[in-house]
Amino acid sequence: MSIDVVMKDGKLTPGGDRVTISKGSEVSVAVTSDVDLLVHVHGYDKELHAGPGKDAKVTFTADMVGSFEIEAHDPARIIALLVVK
Repeated sequence: MSIDVVMKDGKLTPGGDRVTISKGSEVSVAVTSDVDLLVHVHGYDKELHAGPGKDAKVTFTADMVGSFEIEAHDPARIIALLVVK
């Protein structure tokens, strides 16, 4: 599963989407932003720092069952809810 996060001209996408996957699936989160942006995957303790000219990407195995927010900090927004079954 690939989740592409884009911050451009003050607009952050995706905007709260629910993403459901099976336990053991590989997840990639990629961030592109025209401003400094910190993205955090709760529960998996993954942080991505992106900004102008500096994209970020993390790949991990979804080995825990539950619901995990993928959240931007400053501005604080929920990007997606990762549901692992």
